[in-house]
Amino acid sequence: MRKMLVGLSCFVLLAVLGDKAAGQQSAESYYKEGMSLYREGKYAEAEERFQKALNITKEEKELHYKRGLALYEQGRYKEAEQEFAQVMAMKEKENDQHYKQGLLLYQQGNYIEAQREFKKAISTITEEKTAAAESVSVITEEKSVPSLNAAAAPVPAAVSAASLPSSTAVTTEYLISNGDLLLIKVWQNPDLDTEAIVRPDGMVSFPLVGDIPATGISINAFRQTLTERLKEYIKNPQVSVSIRTIAGRRVIILGQVLHPGVYSVTGRNTILEAIGLAGGFTEDAVTSSVMLIKGGFAKPVPTRLDLTKALKHADVSDNVILESEDMVYVPRRFVKDVNYFLRLFLDPVTQGFFIRRELRDY
Repeated sequence: MRKMLVGLSCFVLLAVLGDKAAGQQSAESYYKEGMSLYREGKYAEAEERFQKALNITKEEKELHYKRGLALYEQGRYKEAEQEFAQVMAMKEKENDQHYKQGLLLYQQGNYIEAQREFKKAISTITEEKTAAAESVSVITEEKSVPSLNAAAAPVPAAVSAASLPSSTAVTTEYLISNGDLLLIKVWQNPDLDTEAIVRPDGMVSFPLVGDIPATGISINAFRQTLTERLKEYIKNPQVSVSIRTIAGRRVIILGQVLHPGVYSVTGRNTILEAIGLAGGFTEDAVTSSVMLIKGGFAKPVPTRLDLTKALKHADVSDNVILESEDMVYVPRRFVKDVNYFLRLFLDPVTQGFFIRRELRDY
């Protein structure tokens, strides 16, 4: 009887999804209309279309999520995972729509309302993660089948906390993560110069001292720990540590944004979307001179972008797609010499410091 009820609920949810798709305009069409109106300067009409698109997206996301849970209850894990994948796709759309609403409000000078929309683009990610964890917990308690940790009932990728989109910001210093590649040098001891990768267990191996904990601490804290360990073998060791490669799909957003730091990105994120994750621009931001450094720390290539074109004229030519290890800096004054800026920028950032005098001056 229980399986029949669950099967019936799946059928009803699928029927509702079909009815909604057939009975009303799609979120995508509302979204396109909104963008067209936005380009024409009809901001009130554009905001109305964006809001409709957002409402439909939220409804569809909820339906896919409920259907995924129902399928999971039946043990149909592959189908459930497909539904949860749809949830994540809807989540990306929802975040994008919140961000576009923020840009629209920002364009009209409604900075407080714009900031609320930017925050929603971040907070909804956390809410989704919490909801997924609670729902799976309820299923585990009510069922008499193997737990979610058992091989017979694998956790769907879309529900696993590790696979949900996240954004981790650090306001003053970079925190080391698993997979990061560090360059470690000891003055007057070139034989100890090492490029060390942070292992999955969070440790780094270094000559003489063995394993050192690294994950979750700052570059400076790691350097101090290593220095103390080396004192047993070297008199007054002078240790330098810098970042060579950032692991995972992460980008660094610094300067005149509300929450500077390191952010995980998913899919094809534009530079304005990433700035939205960082809370949006501050009042001091010079959006006509935003610096994008591509190539990571190994081969940094700086480019000056004019995002005012996108904000005021819907010209997205400079609103480029970000790649892993890209760095973005929003200055408080126009950057005239790009190469000079890069020299000032790289030294503190490779050492994990995000706020220094030379950076504040820009």
